[in-house]
Amino acid sequence: MTNLLRSKDVNLRLHALWLLRSIVLAFSSRPDIKIKPMIEETLESITCFINEYSPDCEVLCSADSVVYKVLSTGSITLAAICQVYPQLPSDKLKLALGAIRKLLRYGSIDIASSACEGFADLCDANKAVLAESDELHYVIQQLIILIESQDRGNIINALEALGSIVRWGSDDDVQVIIDKKGLWQLQCLLGEEEKYYVIDPCWILSNITARKEKHIQAVIEHKCIEPLVDVIKNHKLTEVKEEATWAIVNAIRGANNDQIKFFRDSVQPLWDSLKVFGDDPQIVCACLESLVKMQCMKVTCNGEMVNDAEFKKCLRRLHDGNVMFHLSALWENLDHVETDITFHPSTSIL
Repeated sequence: MTNLLRSKDVNLRLHALWLLRSIVLAFSSRPDIKIKPMIEETLESITCFINEYSPDCEVLCSADSVVYKVLSTGSITLAAICQVYPQLPSDKLKLALGAIRKLLRYGSIDIASSACEGFADLCDANKAVLAESDELHYVIQQLIILIESQDRGNIINALEALGSIVRWGSDDDVQVIIDKKGLWQLQCLLGEEEKYYVIDPCWILSNITARKEKHIQAVIEHKCIEPLVDVIKNHKLTEVKEEATWAIVNAIRGANNDQIKFFRDSVQPLWDSLKVFGDDPQIVCACLESLVKMQCMKVTCNGEMVNDAEFKKCLRRLHDGNVMFHLSALWENLDHVETDITFHPSTSIL
């Protein structure tokens, strides 16, 4: 395979790339057949092939040109390798990253989309990828351009890659997303109906709001809170509602006194979420914590008001116990005490 990829015949090298992709995907579910050594052995030849035909600047070539065929086939093959065998040795990892950067520079959205797909898989399997990627800020810019492309496949792949950056990247990396107007693109997608157009932006925003006050402020300033609340209230899929809820509760947890006022419209949806997610102690406790922080709910233990430290203990008990039993009193009779821990919602959310 290595000899084929190094052939002087371009068409032969292209066929070798397609063959390698087929082999990788065909044997991905066969752990008894060891092809990873072949992948590592051929990766240098693949990246050399891509680098050889990658233009030095962002230019488009016709779909029937040699450059386009090499980069298109190379991006698809590399994406398959990253998907099936993302945990590459450090030297091979750098080769793969270098090729992905070249592919992202090329002006084709389809080629860049495959590169994004490979980049996301590498990030999720190798946290160090982001630290080693000295062109990460350029990658972020390209991802945001892909989200603007109006092509479903490109948008979803770009969102997955952007999600990997938000998950594993630094605060500086998240700030680049903000500076490159990425939050505006995410905000626009929150109004869509399709699951993956909405759930991935919600997940990305939940990871951003879980960081620092400045990131929460950016989400507020980019007017993402109202559409997130709309998703909680109106989206038909529970799993999408859940991701939007996490974006809100993470923001409330980290919000300062000036920021908390922007979440007043989320009070009723969070209260309703207690019923929707009643069998998930983690998100139920997060919603309760948010409502208490916004002073829309008080907590007593054995009839006595609790302080912050005691409240955290109460949440841990609810998280570890039968949450449905503890919360059922809220639905049937709000003054009825089933346990020693009681949540008293304000009349504004009843």
